[in-house]
Amino acid sequence: ILGHAPIGSFAAQFFPQQPTSCPCGAVLEARPHILGYCNRFTDHLKSPISMTDFIDFMKTNPRAFAFNSAPSGIG
Repeated sequence: ILGHAPIGSFAAQFFPQQPTSCPCGAVLEARPHILGYCNRFTDHLKSPISMTDFIDFMKTNPRAFAFNSAPSGIG
């Protein structure tokens, strides 16, 4: 991940007026939180991780770094 994901830490840098908290209630939705602690996802990882570990995490949690779906009828 290059740091360009629709998560709070990205918003804090480029869109400071947008919320940065995680939907789970954590103060900041950031990559380490999502990968290692967020209760919205399973099979958490601890650093350092291999690319294989990351790929497995994403297969289990495909929405972890995804944009929200567009409202019905858009896109």
